[in-house]
Parts: sequence; C-alpha cells; structure tokens
Amino acid sequence: SDVCSSDLKYENQKMAHLIGAVNIDFYNDRGQHVSHLLADTADVNIQNNNLTAIGHVVIRSDSGMVLETSIINWNNQYEMLSTEDTVRFTSLEQDTLYGIGFDSDVDLSNGRIYRPWGVTGRGFGGFD
Repeated sequence: SDVCSSDLKYENQKMAHLIGAVNIDFYNDRGQHVSHLLADTADVNIQNNNLTAIGHVVIRSDSGMVLETSIINWNNQYEMLSTEDTVRFTSLEQDTLYGIGFDSDVDLSNGRIYRPWGVTGRGFGGFD
C-alpha cells in the first residue's frame, strides 16, 4: 500500500504517527489498486505494517462502495480491515447500512457489519 500525510512523526523504532490528511492506497496481490482510505491521523507499526486510522475515516473501493467510521484497523498479515466503532456503509445499489462493528477485505467486497440497521430505496418483500 502507498501512504502519505502532511506530517510524519516517529514515536520510536516501531511506530510512526501520521498527522493531517492521511491518504492510503490499497492494492490486491496482483498489484491492482482496489481502494483508497482518507483519515485525519494514523498510527503505523513499522515492523508489520499494521495501522490504525483515526478521525473522519472514509474508505472508497474502486468498485464504488464507501465505508465511513471514526477509527479503523488494518491487519497487514490477514489483509483485513476492522473496527468496533459505529460505521456507515454505502453499497453499490446506494443502500445505506449502519452498524456497530465491521470487518472486511480491503476492497470492501467481503465485509460483515455487526449490529446492523439500514435504509434502502428499493422495495422490501411485500412492503413498498
């Protein structure tokens, strides 16, 4: 993944703290760009490339799905995003799903929202 921000501070040999306009591009195992993350700050473990993005976090997949939250973790070994915080997820069909807790792969295609609720503009069964 590619990472940039307006300021970088090294806390020690293991951690870096990115401050201001954090931009992270994620790629799949074939090197194709799959999503982009924006956040106010991020803490990066330099040894394993795990990170925690904090503040106004928005992840947009290249396919058009959007996840918004206040904090999210990236586990580089398992290539998984996760949070225990409140999330807002907008699907390709423009459905808006909310929940508390979320995990997914980096392109948001195989995600799970915990404690969900939502809004859809489509009909639902016999209730239109």
